[in-house]
Amino acid sequence: MPREGGEGDDLPESVHSARKDLKKLRSVPRLVCPVIGGERFRTENKRYRDAGRRLSSSRDAEVKLETLVALGERFGEELPGEG
Repeated sequence: MPREGGEGDDLPESVHSARKDLKKLRSVPRLVCPVIGGERFRTENKRYRDAGRRLSSSRDAEVKLETLVALGERFGEELPGEG
C-alpha cells in the first residue's frame, strides 16, 4: 500500500507492481513459443526473469521491514530491548 509523504514513498508498491507485471509478461513468450521457436522463447523468458530478479532484493527488504514493524506492534512488550 502506498505511504503518504514525500517523493519516492510509493516505490515499494511500484516495485511490487512491476514484478507482478513482469510475471504476466513472461507468459506471452510461453504462449507463442510454437511460433517464435525455443531459442527465442528462452532468450525472452530469461530477459524478463532477470529483470524481475533485479527488483527482488528491493521487494524482499520492504517485506522484511513491514514484518518487523508488525511484530513490534504486536509483541513490542515481549521483545527483548536494547542494552
